[in-house]
Amino acid sequence: MRTSESKTIINQELFDVKLPDYQRIIERLVSKYNVVDGSYYEGLVNFKTNLVVPKHKWYDYKQGYSELLVKHIIDEAKPLKEHYILDPFCGVGTTNLTSVNRGYKTIGFDINPMAILTAKAKTHHYTPKEIALIKKYLESFTLPDSKVEIEGGRVIETSFTEDVLDILLKIRFFVDGINNDAVQDFFRLALISIIDKCSLKIKDGNGLKFKKNYKAVPDLVRLYLDKASEMLSDIRMSNEDKENKIILGSMITEEAFNKVKDMPIGLCVFSPPYANCFDYCEVYKLEFWIGGFVKSYDDFERFRSIALRSHVNSKFSHEFSNSNKDVDTIASLISSFNIWNKNIPDMIRGYFDDMESMIKNLSKILVNKAKCYIVVANSGYKGILVPTDLLLAEIAEKYGYKVCNIYHARKIRSSSQQMHILNTNYNNLMRESIIENRGKVIAACGTGKTLTSLWIVEAMKAETVLFLAPSISLVKQTLEAWADQAKIPFTYLCVCSDNTVSSNIDDDEADISVSQLGVPVTTNINEIAKFLDHTKGKVRYIFSTYQSADKISEAQKTAKDTFDLIICDEAHRTAGLRSNFSLALEDQFICSKKRLFMTATERMVRPLLKRHLEENGKVIFSMDDENVYGPLFSQYNFGAAIKDKTISDYKIVVAGVKESEVYNYIAENKHISVGDLDNNEKTTTAEILYSKILLAKAMGEFPIKKTISFHSSIRKAKDFVAENGNDISLSDVIREFNEHITEDNLFIDNINCQLDSGSRAQILNKFKNTEYSVISNAKCLTEGVDVPIIDSVYFIDRKKSLVDIVQACGRALRTQNGIDKTAYFIIPILIPESSVAEEILNSEEFEIVYNIIQALRSQDNRLEDWINRLNNEYVRTGRIGSDCTDDDVPIIIQIEGIDIKQFSDELYVQIATVNANPDNIRRPTTFGAGERKTGHARIFKTIGDYAAERFFSSLVDPTIKIYKDKNSKCLSIADIKIDNNISHTYRLGLIEKSEKNYSLTPLGEYYLSGRIKPQDLFRKQMLRYSNSLEDNKIAHTLFPYRACLEVLKNLEVKKLTFNEFAFCIYPMYDSTPDSIKRAVDDINYLRQKYPRLKAINIANRPQILQLLNTYFGTTLTITDIWGTAGTTVKNLYSYFKNHLSLFEDIIEIKNREICIKPGVNANDIDKLLEIDKNIEKVDRKNLFAIYTEVSSCL
Repeated sequence: MRTSESKTIINQELFDVKLPDYQRIIERLVSKYNVVDGSYYEGLVNFKTNLVVPKHKWYDYKQGYSELLVKHIIDEAKPLKEHYILDPFCGVGTTNLTSVNRGYKTIGFDINPMAILTAKAKTHHYTPKEIALIKKYLESFTLPDSKVEIEGGRVIETSFTEDVLDILLKIRFFVDGINNDAVQDFFRLALISIIDKCSLKIKDGNGLKFKKNYKAVPDLVRLYLDKASEMLSDIRMSNEDKENKIILGSMITEEAFNKVKDMPIGLCVFSPPYANCFDYCEVYKLEFWIGGFVKSYDDFERFRSIALRSHVNSKFSHEFSNSNKDVDTIASLISSFNIWNKNIPDMIRGYFDDMESMIKNLSKILVNKAKCYIVVANSGYKGILVPTDLLLAEIAEKYGYKVCNIYHARKIRSSSQQMHILNTNYNNLMRESIIENRGKVIAACGTGKTLTSLWIVEAMKAETVLFLAPSISLVKQTLEAWADQAKIPFTYLCVCSDNTVSSNIDDDEADISVSQLGVPVTTNINEIAKFLDHTKGKVRYIFSTYQSADKISEAQKTAKDTFDLIICDEAHRTAGLRSNFSLALEDQFICSKKRLFMTATERMVRPLLKRHLEENGKVIFSMDDENVYGPLFSQYNFGAAIKDKTISDYKIVVAGVKESEVYNYIAENKHISVGDLDNNEKTTTAEILYSKILLAKAMGEFPIKKTISFHSSIRKAKDFVAENGNDISLSDVIREFNEHITEDNLFIDNINCQLDSGSRAQILNKFKNTEYSVISNAKCLTEGVDVPIIDSVYFIDRKKSLVDIVQACGRALRTQNGIDKTAYFIIPILIPESSVAEEILNSEEFEIVYNIIQALRSQDNRLEDWINRLNNEYVRTGRIGSDCTDDDVPIIIQIEGIDIKQFSDELYVQIATVNANPDNIRRPTTFGAGERKTGHARIFKTIGDYAAERFFSSLVDPTIKIYKDKNSKCLSIADIKIDNNISHTYRLGLIEKSEKNYSLTPLGEYYLSGRIKPQDLFRKQMLRYSNSLEDNKIAHTLFPYRACLEVLKNLEVKKLTFNEFAFCIYPMYDSTPDSIKRAVDDINYLRQKYPRLKAINIANRPQILQLLNTYFGTTLTITDIWGTAGTTVKNLYSYFKNHLSLFEDIIEIKNREICIKPGVNANDIDKLLEIDKNIEKVDRKNLFAIYTEVSSCL
């Protein structure tokens, strides 16, 4: 003995020999494995959060971990649904129950019969018959009169008062008499769940000890029945019955392994008992005896003997199966001490021997690249650390696992028996850890187009370069990246001003101020010219926003210099009408030897619009014009980038909810509490609430944590996330549907152009650092935002611009080194009652789905190949076969209450036709039988897709009657909702939205009073009705009925056929005289060139149709023109005919053609069109007010 500190060493020689070896082992393991900060998991590696979660809370199992941990691991690992999730130490079934709730098949093993019962009861799918039986037993429960004999002897007798023990045994007698296994397990679990509360003893560390302040339970029977009733309340809404195997046994043994060796395991999650001497059979022996799991001490010892050798009461007589020199060194070093139990060294050897057998068995059944997560804790004896996490990691590698990470979840306290004797400096390794095995190594992300453009500049040896971007923030990013990476020194000038940001708030284009650029800036023409003049012979770059390009144009004229290269970043912004954004396209404004255009999304201008503008002397640019933009230099699309791991993969989620479900959530208060508000306050409109519900559901169904939502306006974006007393807030809805999300780990906010850059940065920082985050915006997050943790994009309002869609999707496709993720593009759809698949797929709300697919089609060659396969299969067989609906399908359908298989099949047919055209920008079109319109929002629409008579009888009149019956001018949606009545009554101008309700307009009140007949009202509103559209920032307003009457008036033969309507009227953009003239000219052209279009034979139809579509800028199909089935354009023409026929003095329908009646002349039509003629001159923002007023002519 050499020092007072070493008095407990009984074998000094062994200690001296083993200590250096031990230290080398620790240092080697510490340097070998990457132990990372896992503080996120600190609250997830204990059971306490489960005590408020249905079913999980049935039994308080202090040795378990949280369901949130399992959810997180499932989200990270993304196992396939056809594979099993295995927990070889399932305990009370946290892994299994969480996995079942997520829709996975599971397997669980344990040697503790009490734990097995609990896991079985919690994961069982209770049938209505079993639930009824449980209720029956609860209602008829009585204790037997006779005394029940006890097993277990003195240990049981000393753990309870005599009367309590008597009641417990009688309850067990009642349970034993139940003849349904699942129901019996249910009631037995309720029994063992109350033992702690009524026992004289408490669980403490490695066993039981007497309570200091025992308080008797006043009514033990009531406690039991209340517990069973509480459990019953959790199973009223039972989960889908998933395959779930809970097996009594140990995966260490071949016998247990053989039960699952043929089952594919896609994920393994478990926490074995720690090597800390705790004997869990001893800890739970009261449950063993009272629960009836053991009848004798032999039974009890049998369970103890087959447990993992993590405690000193284990049997160590059998040989060790696996040799491990490191473990033996550590155990031998510990044995050199006079330790409190001589079995500890053998316990350590046995523990790692058993764990190695387990890991070896697991390696045989895990599917390729499946992950295995192990939650463990290190331990220590007499100052000797047992680094369980590091030792198990090395054992795992021995059997082919790859150790991804070891997460340090939390520190654990060291007891006097553990670490106080020797100062080995390993106290910091006393921790609870999560070992992540067999993860995929993700390739490094690409450098992106910013640096690519720099390398091109340097490779070209360009001396004078102009770099243009749409925002100051992008200028800043580029300048910083170039300055950091440039190999050739350069001098530079920044040209931009705070006027860069649009003054129109609706544009929602957020940017930083010039003061935050960090370098001097100018828009002074003389300074720019001086820079160009005085720096000749040097490498000089100008970084500018497009908005300041006019200053560069003027300065270049003064300096008489030419750029070697102009780089246009986000080059899609240069397309459209001539503006500051397009100045760099033409040498007459900014002269350059070469130009490079960089964008993720080419912007094309539709031929019809381009022709229309050019005829009116307007200059417009389209990126498919090689004369301006040149040929395609290089393309690296989404598909290739995903394959290279440069960006993440994605899924398109179509999430739907029926209107009735939304109203039920409010009216029945199923999931959402809205307090004691009145009916109007309780009824948040379906249009607002459904999108919140679907996002909340998606956050539970998919591994998404960082969402950005896109809206059509700043106001709508703000409203979506607003917290106020009158609405059901998004935060409330998310938390109601996701118990793992709380106020503390949820962040919701809005970003818009009205916020200063500091506020935006602060919001984005909170977005990054909070576990679950949602940010709403209109457009300001579309470009120049690099936040790789974004994993989902939520399209609440229908986006019409395919370019904007791709840019928005790009926010979620960015990724980080070492992080594998799937981006989710989620589209919420509100489904009217009684809708069938065809109606849903053909609805205007569904256009966004086709738009997103079309936008991504042009960017992802994999998606293009899939659509081509769909199209080929459909054209060849008339259906979509299973070969096209495999795992590569990029679309997930999440709509309750419909046949998903049938819906998917019909959706694939739609995609095969709607998205068949590879054009980057789809033109307005219609499709054949079973087909529907494209994502292009048609501007030509009728007041409603109903005949006029039914329009009133089925929709309008029932709505107005409700207002009359309730004697109110303002009602909630719940009050007036019938079918499609609200939208059509609104389109007729009789009601308007007023906060959360709908109010009668002046015209609505006039109609309610009975002072105008339905047909007179409809005729009046046809002459006022208009549609508006903004395309390439050009506003269009079309008065469809007035326009058609004007066209008919100007035709020589005053009639309109369906084909003339389809090719010449349906594509109209506005009601200007130019548009009317063009439509007349087009009809005359069609009549002259193709007088017998209907008679063209089948063989010639494709060629003729192609010529017509090219000339008129349409994409009509053979079914549209020559088929017999109804298509969108055909149905529109049918309703249009019906409506116009109400002008019976002017119009007649002959042979399905719209004709001017004989004897009616141009003056008669003009007289009709004089009614409310000035409405065509009204600003479109004021049109609705005029549309809903009572004019003098009524």
